[in-house]
Amino acid sequence: MYISATMDIDTTLTHEVKSDLEVITAGYAVVEEGDAGANRPSGWPDYQLLYIKNGMGHFLIDKEEIVISAGTAIIFHPYEPQIYRYLQKECPETYWIHIGGSRLDNILKELGIFENRIFHIYNDKSLIDAIHRTVDELIVQEKGYHQAAIGHAIRAFVCVARNKSRRPDNSLWDAVDQMRIKIRREYTSNETNAEYAAQLNMSVSHFLSLFKKITGTTPQQYKLQLRIAAAKNMLLNTQYKISDIAQNVGFGDSLYFCRYFRNSTGVSPSKFRRTGK
Repeated sequence: MYISATMDIDTTLTHEVKSDLEVITAGYAVVEEGDAGANRPSGWPDYQLLYIKNGMGHFLIDKEEIVISAGTAIIFHPYEPQIYRYLQKECPETYWIHIGGSRLDNILKELGIFENRIFHIYNDKSLIDAIHRTVDELIVQEKGYHQAAIGHAIRAFVCVARNKSRRPDNSLWDAVDQMRIKIRREYTSNETNAEYAAQLNMSVSHFLSLFKKITGTTPQQYKLQLRIAAAKNMLLNTQYKISDIAQNVGFGDSLYFCRYFRNSTGVSPSKFRRTGK
């Protein structure tokens, strides 16, 4: 279940949008006590650049629950659902910028990152520096801080774009990402990691390494996440027996399904069906 909670925020500041391009808020946080996250089905009226430096986050994107690992940036567009959670045990450390204004669409298009949502950052030094400097300007509020904050915030987006263009092994990366899409479509399949790697003419270790960089997890764990998400949907929206749901989502053993479901969600399938959470 996704929850909305207040994080232990080191620094965050807000102000109203007054121009066609302005930083609204920026900050960084470490989850030190309890879990945290956001539940904004209608999103916010501005763009958000969110970067996970350490740990991981659990995100609902295009109705799919996925795990985003450290070293990943996400760009949320205005009014796009923002539903995610961080678990304290995974020690997440996050950085973000909210920026609004009519000019930002064109800026992102010029940078080549308007259509994308998830970016894997290979060198985050410049990105972290840009966000820190944005936060500093909003804290001190010296003369010209609005313009300075905008400059640093745009530099953060430029850092994301440059990391995208410097992505190593482009053809292999794209091939593995296509395999991720195939697994998402065929999540009930029992294909092994070796079989996936063979289809791409890659070694298993290289395939697993690239797949984990893209998704934050292994192919088999990714498949299990999809199965649990599908099972949740069936539990809430059908009257199928739990044993039938287990079979339908790819678990051959209903006892194993119940055990894995409980370990994954904290509740049994029957309780989830009753309570919806």
